[in-house]
Amino acid sequence: MARLGDHFPDDEKDAYLESHLVPGQVLYLFCPFTRPPKDKYVVLLTMSPQPLLFVVNSRIPAFAAKRPHLAGCQVLIDAAGNPFLDHDSFINCAEVIDALDREAVLSQLRVDTSRLRGCASTSVMAGIVDAVNGARTITSMHKKAVLSALRGTVG
Repeated sequence: MARLGDHFPDDEKDAYLESHLVPGQVLYLFCPFTRPPKDKYVVLLTMSPQPLLFVVNSRIPAFAAKRPHLAGCQVLIDAAGNPFLDHDSFINCAEVIDALDREAVLSQLRVDTSRLRGCASTSVMAGIVDAVNGARTITSMHKKAVLSALRGTVG
């Protein structure tokens, strides 16, 4: 589905994209780091200095569900409060994804701005902050960057 932004000149399209690439924005990106590589929903945490993302899954992976320290890092993103979703899903806040560089994200969005799906609700963002604060699997460098980027996204 094409959006109005798809018809902008390149410089205006880049400005449009930059204005929408905020913490909590849900993107639908091709993810070469998944097995197999495929299009996935991801939550943008920050674009600076490089994109940091959390992956969205349809259900909590069995491996995580069996381990309390990982299960506690799976944040429900409900379809009712996040209408760009077809069904309730879970954000895996146990692993920060830093495998895509800025240009890789922007190039996918330039081709198809409908890959910008919308911002996660305030309650979901609060759940992400709580999960990150309690996560034992995120490096201190990533934890600091994520929490700094998310400051101000929850009320």
